[in-house]
Amino acid sequence: MVQLLVTAGADIDSQDNRKVSCLMAAFRKGHIKVVKWMVKHVNQFPSDSELSRYIATIADKVWTCCTLSTLNIST
Repeated sequence: MVQLLVTAGADIDSQDNRKVSCLMAAFRKGHIKVVKWMVKHVNQFPSDSELSRYIATIADKVWTCCTLSTLNIST
């Protein structure tokens, strides 16, 4: 779908009103296949600090999820 949108003229390097790029949005949502495709086609990569922030956010979510499931706590 992403490839179709880009072929039709969608700007793969666009950002939303919070300055989150399409690549980072896909990364945050865990769309691995989309991220792999986009990395080959984007012109603008996120900064190291932006990547670190997103990785920390994802790590916190994974830790919380795993901890809650280990303790049999539902959210």
